[in-house]
Amino acid sequence: MRVLCHYLLLCVIVASTTGLAAQDEAQGEKYPVRGGFHFQLQLGWGYGPTSGGLFHNMEIGGTLRKSKTTIALDHTFIQSKGFAMPAGGEHLVGGWMLMVKQPVWNNRLVAKGAAGLGGIHDQTDGIKATAGVGISYGLDYDLPLFQTSGITLSLQFLHAFIPRHHFWGALGVGYTFF
Repeated sequence: MRVLCHYLLLCVIVASTTGLAAQDEAQGEKYPVRGGFHFQLQLGWGYGPTSGGLFHNMEIGGTLRKSKTTIALDHTFIQSKGFAMPAGGEHLVGGWMLMVKQPVWNNRLVAKGAAGLGGIHDQTDGIKATAGVGISYGLDYDLPLFQTSGITLSLQFLHAFIPRHHFWGALGVGYTFF
């Protein structure tokens, strides 16, 4: 946990000292410039009634330049086993979902929503997956280091219905190619 806190602090310091929030003189466009290939990888900490521990989020897809809408495959989960698993909780709760993202304020705050496969993993003896329906939503705040990439701070929530309802919320930090 201490290492994660130091990592988060370092990312915020680096992003805030780059000063790339100014106008791009050549294009007259505010950073970040969105369009084309999209990739995001985040780590953080999450917790819910049935899970708690390491948060992981990975998105891969594309962004439409005119609308700045991103469509991506999202793989997100909380790994509880070996971290902060609640008594009687699940080892891993997560999903594979189709995600849509859209900037909502100053081209830096991005709303995201996803739906698809949600599930749990029992890791007692190998991996036994149980699948259901999953939905995920949240907000990303982008701190550009370059025109098309930078550090992202995230707040994300997931609901998985297997048939019992599993839920978690998480805070993460990572790197995004917008």
